[in-house]
Amino acid sequence: MSNERSYLIRGLVALLATGITIGAIDLAACRTRTPNTCDSQSSAVYAAVGTAAGWIGGILTKSPT
Repeated sequence: MSNERSYLIRGLVALLATGITIGAIDLAACRTRTPNTCDSQSSAVYAAVGTAAGWIGGILTKSPT
């Protein structure tokens, strides 16, 4: 069971890192093209990253049994 949990956590962390990277690139492109319209996109990226981090934190605190 510990092996499966470790695999799941590594996968979720990889997805989170990928999402942060893509979000940062997308947000940088938005700020370059139209800097006045990026606030909603920025809020969405922050919310998604916070949710994913909270989900991973929840999995880490669960009992491995």
